Amino acid sequence: MQLKTTIGILIYMGIATSVQVKSLPQKNAEQKPPATQTQQEDEIRPGEGEAKFDIFDWHLAKITGLTNTEVENVVTSPISLKLVLATLFDGANSTTAEEIARAMGFDKDNREYLRKSYNKVLKSLRTSSPHLISDVETRIFAHHTAALKKSFVDVLKSNYGTDIEKVDFSEVSKAIQKMNKWAEGVTHGHIKDLISEGDADKNAVMLLLNVIFFNGLWKLPFAENETKIEQFYLNDRQYVNAAMMKAQHSLDYVESFDFNIQIVRLPYRDGTFAMYIILPRSRSGINDLIANVTPERVHTLMRGMTPTNVELSIPKFDFSYSVGLKPVLRSLGIEQMFTTAADFSNMEENNSLYVSNVIQKAGIEINEKGSTAYASTVVEIHNKYGGSDEDKVRFNANRPFLFFIEEDKTRTVLFVGKMTNPSSDTPPAPALPPSFEGNKAAQLFNQTVLLNELRSNLNAASADAAHTNAPTQ
Repeated sequence: MQLKTTIGILIYMGIATSVQVKSLPQKNAEQKPPATQTQQEDEIRPGEGEAKFDIFDWHLAKITGLTNTEVENVVTSPISLKLVLATLFDGANSTTAEEIARAMGFDKDNREYLRKSYNKVLKSLRTSSPHLISDVETRIFAHHTAALKKSFVDVLKSNYGTDIEKVDFSEVSKAIQKMNKWAEGVTHGHIKDLISEGDADKNAVMLLLNVIFFNGLWKLPFAENETKIEQFYLNDRQYVNAAMMKAQHSLDYVESFDFNIQIVRLPYRDGTFAMYIILPRSRSGINDLIANVTPERVHTLMRGMTPTNVELSIPKFDFSYSVGLKPVLRSLGIEQMFTTAADFSNMEENNSLYVSNVIQKAGIEINEKGSTAYASTVVEIHNKYGGSDEDKVRFNANRPFLFFIEEDKTRTVLFVGKMTNPSSDTPPAPALPPSFEGNKAAQLFNQTVLLNELRSNLNAASADAAHTNAPTQ
């Protein structure tokens, strides 16, 4: 009886996603080259694209960390995982293929439609200009003994632009060096150590890597001299000090009193990418938001967005996140590919492969100029009228919020995240007691106490200095 070997998958949202496959004996995947992308210059209205923030995206985001109250900051890439699953689906048969198709919501018997759909998405996501770089690449690193079917390799190459590179996984360090060099090229030098020793199994037959890299400038940047250190409330009782970026622009905006939320759209330059921020009105409203907001509701609200004079305040932040997706995919009904019963007979001659693990690593940085994500994030905003104080709305993201980055033409979600602490290395301070909230007299009293303490300290320091400099008798 033939033993099966493993496929490893690593997703880097750099964002990157990786899948590790082990060999029962060995299986192989075939790939096709990626399609090039044309520059997207035209303006897209929110909610007007072809697809939508679908149930798979939302469910994935929720179970990979949004609902975990012990995790402060989360970022995942739905499209990165979808591309990996589409690649595995092309190599799968029978129950293995049926489970992947059911979880992703497509017809398992119409593979060509799926390939064309993702080819179109890839063309929209791959763009480069002086102001914005977005790239999505998949590569399969296969052990030199792997017997991948030519038909599989050709399909991946022609539809997804996926190349296959042979490595010797028994020489783990050399294999890792080769994979990291590839990832560094895709991310324009931003990601140098995508794979570590713990990510690569010397018994693996294949490592499937998907890397998404995004680096974009805001269409309407924030002035650095306007950034202020202010309180960011973790909840009703605690806060941290955070660098809050300030601006006033005409932005696509909508609010819902039913769900007690505000949504603003921040566009990037030279493309149809944008970042959307969903802000609960309550300091402690993030968990209710995650529980009650559905993709259908978000999509409906986005269609109601209108250019609005917005006084904007959002925190700068920079964090990374890593999550094992094996239990997540199992919860979505994708079970068989993780067992020795896996059927990847379309991928490899001996049908000897199963998936051992799926890992996603992501990082994102937001500042006054724009954002960078290994896999990431861009937003486009219309500046249709000036920033007068008349009829403006305030969007002060000084409390936990959700965000996602989307390519608006195809409505492809690159990243979904939760920001609950922009200064996660700083211990929280207690907020003012409820009776002090909004109480000007109490706040003035606190300021007076601080000023008196400061004067006292200065007087003491002056006395010490005078004593030190006094002539000795």
